[in-house]
Amino acid sequence: FIIENYYPSRTFLFKNQRKNKNINKLSNNNINTMHHVFSNRVFSKFFKLIEICFSLLVKKKICSFNLAHFNESFSRRLFFIKFIKFVNYKNLIKDSHFNQKIRKDLFSNLIENYKMKIKNNSSHENKVKFLTLNLLFKFFPTCFLEGLSENCYKYSIFLKNNKYKYLILDGDSSSHETYLYSILRHVNKLKVIRFNHGGGAGYIKDNRYSMEMVYKRCDIFISWGLNKFPTLPKNIPIHYLPNPWLSEKKFYYAKKNNKAKPIDILYFPQKIKSISGMLEGASTFTTDIHKEYFNQILDIINLAKKNSLFLKIKPYSYECYKILKNYLYQNNIEINCLYNAKTKSLTQKQFNESKCVLFDYPGTGFLECLTSNIPVYVIWNKKFCNVYGNYKVLFKKLNDVKISFDNPKKLINFIIDNKLEKKTIPKKRNLIINSFINHTCRIDRNWYIHWSKFFNSLS
Repeated sequence: FIIENYYPSRTFLFKNQRKNKNINKLSNNNINTMHHVFSNRVFSKFFKLIEICFSLLVKKKICSFNLAHFNESFSRRLFFIKFIKFVNYKNLIKDSHFNQKIRKDLFSNLIENYKMKIKNNSSHENKVKFLTLNLLFKFFPTCFLEGLSENCYKYSIFLKNNKYKYLILDGDSSSHETYLYSILRHVNKLKVIRFNHGGGAGYIKDNRYSMEMVYKRCDIFISWGLNKFPTLPKNIPIHYLPNPWLSEKKFYYAKKNNKAKPIDILYFPQKIKSISGMLEGASTFTTDIHKEYFNQILDIINLAKKNSLFLKIKPYSYECYKILKNYLYQNNIEINCLYNAKTKSLTQKQFNESKCVLFDYPGTGFLECLTSNIPVYVIWNKKFCNVYGNYKVLFKKLNDVKISFDNPKKLINFIIDNKLEKKTIPKKRNLIINSFINHTCRIDRNWYIHWSKFFNSLS
């Protein structure tokens, strides 16, 4: 199943790169980064070489191996020269040989002692135990088990030689990264600095990943404005800093094109996965709600067509593009309304061609448009995911000024009534938008000054 459904889509861009080298400009390496601004590849490589040279001369107390969208922003402001040493964690982790005896002894005892209650059905319980044991036996990472002592020793030597005191990073993108992070924090006592990753990481209810992997596992937390996080321990200090990436993205969109905009609505559907990495209800639409979610997409397409609005859809990724393309084909919808997604961000060209942008989830893309003064709307179906009680008032205000809608019909009616060409924006609407930005995603032209003060304050 993986070979037939997942692997080909992941290698799609790689295959095209052999035919056309220019596609590198839109490769996955450039997704959601400031490469649009910092795009000279020769200069970037030269600058990276300077960073490496300085890292040999300047001893830093902060290391990182994953900063997500902030890599380019930090690099442009010389943060990897002044403050942070970027470490390739893959060089520090070693997989070991598979040991059947260790696995059988450990996991058999674990499953037997684990109390399972599945509808009081013993046959189901035995089956689940067998399948769980089989899963752990075959796929539990060897670095967590057979290579545990060797890797722990290797990390201790690494830290002893470099004398790092802090680790700053975004989410854990792999099992190996989670393992390294855990060892550095719990065994080697590095203080860990975390930050809320995307737009919905703090106010979206049921974001399982952040609740279990981010909030609970840090010593210092950085927020863009939100002051309450569901599972963040009360003793963890929160530092409020502007978002570097969103602060710079605003200036990327500042160059406006006064030419006619042929696209009435540019629609960004949320990420769709056939299988999710873990139980999650907010950051991805999984198979249990696919049918209802696709029906909502059809409603948006049909309502736009009925009202003579030109709608274009930009899927989250090429994998999502394939899923949507197949679904539209099955429902006799013209495929030419789909962009073949190469990046998940709004590009300068799409921005200049579109009168407004639509999301069906108030995530990072929604914040990106809101902070950049781009006409943006969100259809947020609360059946799929909801908002934490602390932030319901913020979204009610967005609903009052017609930025957030709970169904497609209300949105399309509003767009038709305002004819998309209306230039006057009520003062109240601007005040509510600014209030929302200050509460959820602060931006600042001089963001790097605030961050420099924070890094210098670390003892």
